[in-house]
Amino acid sequence: STVSAIDQGKSPIQVTYSTDERGDGDDGIARNITISAKTVLVTVSLGVLKANQIAFRPKLPERKQESIEKMGFGNLNKIILYWSDDTYQVPSWPQDKIRSSLITNKDENKKSGNWTTFFN
Repeated sequence: STVSAIDQGKSPIQVTYSTDERGDGDDGIARNITISAKTVLVTVSLGVLKANQIAFRPKLPERKQESIEKMGFGNLNKIILYWSDDTYQVPSWPQDKIRSSLITNKDENKKSGNWTTFFN
């Protein structure tokens, strides 16, 4: 199901979504369904907000729209290191630090534009 509109101008709030589930008939036609709610919690991705895939009525305040437009997003890569050898004694990075950054050649950072942080 995909939410297409949230109308806060009415009481209760109206949420419209489409579904491709088959209804009583066996036609497979997508249907728009509207439900009512006292409260709506929106947890969509920033990409959905940037693409204006949900029609908010009334429109979101200008400051929120500007914040959505200005925010960026990208990939987050995680690496989990695990040592099964009980004799391992040398820490991978200082124990008094909660994070440690990957240090790379300046030219390499310029090319990729990426940085990495390891959490301890």
